[in-house]
Amino acid sequence: MDRPCWDLAQELYGGRELLEAPNSVENSPSFAPKPGSWYLDRSRPGHHELLYFPRPGEDMRRARVVAPVLETLVTGTGRPGRPLHDIGFRGLTFAYATWLAPSESAGFPAAWSMYLRPGKRGGEARLLTVPGTVAFRTAERITFEGNRFTHLGAQALELSENSSHNVVDGNVISDVSDGGILMGVVPPDRKGTNRGNRITNNWIHHIGAEYHAASGIWDTATQETTIAHNQVDDVPYTGILSGPGDDLRGIMRRNRILDNRVYATNRLLQDGGGIYLRGEQGSSFADGAVISGNAVTSSKYGDWNVGIYTDDSTNWVTVDRNTVYDYVASIGGCSEEWGHRPVQNVRYRGNFWDDAVPEWLERREFPGAWPPADQQNPEEGCGDPHRLAFTDNTLLPSRNPGQACAANTACATVLANAGPVPSYRQRLGMPNADPAWGPASR
Repeated sequence: MDRPCWDLAQELYGGRELLEAPNSVENSPSFAPKPGSWYLDRSRPGHHELLYFPRPGEDMRRARVVAPVLETLVTGTGRPGRPLHDIGFRGLTFAYATWLAPSESAGFPAAWSMYLRPGKRGGEARLLTVPGTVAFRTAERITFEGNRFTHLGAQALELSENSSHNVVDGNVISDVSDGGILMGVVPPDRKGTNRGNRITNNWIHHIGAEYHAASGIWDTATQETTIAHNQVDDVPYTGILSGPGDDLRGIMRRNRILDNRVYATNRLLQDGGGIYLRGEQGSSFADGAVISGNAVTSSKYGDWNVGIYTDDSTNWVTVDRNTVYDYVASIGGCSEEWGHRPVQNVRYRGNFWDDAVPEWLERREFPGAWPPADQQNPEEGCGDPHRLAFTDNTLLPSRNPGQACAANTACATVLANAGPVPSYRQRLGMPNADPAWGPASR
């Protein structure tokens, strides 16, 4: 409620009418304590005292308490023309780091994994991005294999500022305050080349513990990136996000999101989805994004979230042979016709979906949930998508679509193939059960 945080929040969220009353308060010993809550009493200089309200069954005489001090654990930055290169991290645990920016007077008015800070000398506010606790910038051929990222106060891993040909394979990311993996042109940057990175066979779950507008994987703007055979589940917002925070044309091309298993997204926040795309993904279908072989299910939370969400100015995308059901909407998005940023040039072929559409939205003549323009305020809201193509897609029944998919060999094959390959699953400590299959899966 203090300034400049309050002013920044109004600027970001569009005015006071969109800011609702607080739903929780913290950081004072006068508030009714909740089990697991704590307060750092600094009232006596040099004699700070940590007050903690135990959870049921906790004995503080035997408790192990970790109070992080570092905001970053491992970082490396190269120089233009001289990238940091050829370093491997295998079998490590990166744990217990804090991040203190939200404690500043500007607070944490946030959208996605970005937050506002006042402009210099009264200028426009700046959008910054929650940083990686492990971060490499201007780096090539860095590998992260078989590591664990947990109990971290910001994002887990960042690869940005002209970082190419890096590999993130077979890692587990959980219990981090913001997102899992961040890569590409990271705001406030607006240009850069991040090419040929591979994000494969990772298990990302229960992220966004404090800052809920987070994604399991966020590709902000890259080229020739492969995001394949990952599992993202139990997250407050979006599973996999591909696209920049603002319109950046001519950067993204030939990216592939393949054979991922995504479920239980949008547990707390709406207007996101399992796989969320926005912005120009290429200049044609030949060099645009391909979303193929993914199983995106079991996330009926709130009034609006979309399994494969092509939003804002999404352009040049092929959505091929995916399985999508039990979302508020299976496919769709807001085509921003009013800003000359329509959804366009998206082709859907060979997919299996229940074509769910929320009750408040009228169906179109073609599949998907596509909110119309506001007739009274045509310069607000959404509009009609352009040049969508639908070929050989299979409609699953709205009742028990999972059973219908399991009975269809091609649909069941997509489910069975999605997520980390079998040789990784035990290594990652993943349960055998899948929400689409029950306890006998795989």
